[in-house]
Amino acid sequence: VFSPIVSPVFPMRKEVLEPGEGDVPLNFSPGSKAVVHFKVFHHETNELLEDSQTLGLGPFELRIGKKFVLPVWEEAVRTMQCGETARFQVAAKDCTGYSQLSMVLRREAAKQHHQHCDSHHEHSHQGCASHMSDQDKAHLAKLAGAALDFEFQLLRLEEPGDFQREHWEIPPPEKLALIPRLKEEGNALFKEQRFGEAAEKYSIALGYIEELSSPTLQGSLTPSQRDAVASFKVPCLLNFAACQGKMHNFAEAILHLTTVLQLDPTNPKAFFRRGQAHLERGRDLELAINDLEQACSLAPADQLVRQTLQRAHAQLQQAKLDNKELFARMAALN
Repeated sequence: VFSPIVSPVFPMRKEVLEPGEGDVPLNFSPGSKAVVHFKVFHHETNELLEDSQTLGLGPFELRIGKKFVLPVWEEAVRTMQCGETARFQVAAKDCTGYSQLSMVLRREAAKQHHQHCDSHHEHSHQGCASHMSDQDKAHLAKLAGAALDFEFQLLRLEEPGDFQREHWEIPPPEKLALIPRLKEEGNALFKEQRFGEAAEKYSIALGYIEELSSPTLQGSLTPSQRDAVASFKVPCLLNFAACQGKMHNFAEAILHLTTVLQLDPTNPKAFFRRGQAHLERGRDLELAINDLEQACSLAPADQLVRQTLQRAHAQLQQAKLDNKELFARMAALN
């Protein structure tokens, strides 16, 4: 049985399908996160148009007080208890934002579907894309101007501070303050040889650095803040590359060390670590020697650099001998 919900902004009707836990209303404080499964029905035909559990994206996370594209959802979920399942009848004028949300979700689902197709070589990327495009057109036609029913199952409500915020929720000054903290956390994890976790810390820091270096945000920073952001880029890139090298992701390490050398062409650590990556990769030994020679010239007192350069020369000499013997055997067979 549907009952009206008193709302001056979004008049709607609610039917509780499965009661939730407790009688005390939940505190949907600004910044909290309501985690829900949802279904969307055409009000007139009762056709199921969307089901979050079949999209393959996991439960939907609704951030409270963040100017969501479909504000009627927040108004509806605020009436619920954890564990409750309820269906809401909503006027067509208050459903217009759902088309935009639906397309965002479907694009993300299609993206993951394409990756699955590519990894299993079952279908071409183009084949998957055209299939989704046809579905999208038919789906949008059904949504156009329609009144919709939204069914929610409120799985849990998480308070601010109990979960990691998305990067867009963190204001620029806070991101600036987080960069050195993330770097130090990465350093501690690296010392514990937890290289994957350390790389994640450096990666988040680098993401913040890129955002704060963008033209849209540069104007909101003082000159000293802009200098602080720039000062962290090379160290974080170096450390991220070091993690990749430890995990034998040598191509990734070389890529980021090349970026360092574009920013700082006389950085001995970058030349040394890139030379190491080339050497450990077992190919491009000439490039390894070139980088290590540059590192030696920039840091002549560093014994580890000299020892690594000697190893690279020895490895190249051995490779030449091996090739010479191989060619000799091939010539003898002919």
